[in-house]
Parts: sequence; structure tokens; C-alpha cells
Amino acid sequence: MRAAEKRLELLLDAAADLPAQVVGDSTRLRQVLSTINLLSTG
Repeated sequence: MRAAEKRLELLLDAAADLPAQVVGDSTRLRQVLSTINLLSTG
């Protein structure tokens, strides 16, 4: 079941001085999101 079907949303509480764009590692982001998914289904 996809997140939208579960009516889930992802919220981010970022500092006001955080730049509008940041450079990141897409592989690491995918790992973090996968870990969150595993924790929420476990």
C-alpha cells in the first residue's frame, strides 16, 4: 500500500536559516527513508 493510500504525509521541521536548496546524496536519503519504512512496519 502506498503512502497516499494510507493518507500519510512527510513533514519536515527545518531551521529558518536553512538554504532553500541543499546538496545531498540520493542513495543515503533512500536508505534513511527505507529504514523509516522498516521501523514503521515492524
